[in-house]
Amino acid sequence: MDTDDLGAGCYSEFRSAAGRTRVRVDLPDDVVKAYGGGFIGLLRPELYERLLAALPSGILQVDRTVNSFDQDDTGVRLHMADGEVIEADVLVGADGIECRSGACS
Repeated sequence: MDTDDLGAGCYSEFRSAAGRTRVRVDLPDDVVKAYGGGFIGLLRPELYERLLAALPSGILQVDRTVNSFDQDDTGVRLHMADGEVIEADVLVGADGIECRSGACS
């Protein structure tokens, strides 16, 4: 994935409403050195654009119903509602947000 111009690296911690640190995310030094910090803030639409650009053509399938799936050491098999069985290395499930009349753009 294209990681150029994502923004400045930063460190993350979560605080209570009173300002007390609840969790500090500590990452390995090599990750911090490689990326200039632990995390990079990025707006969701930009992230989606970059993720989609990184996918090979024909990989992403939407509006399909998966009846079931099974997995083992060799990968995952999706059993689709239309009877097709798709074999893959990884399965990413995302429910998403349905947008109507451009309200989410």
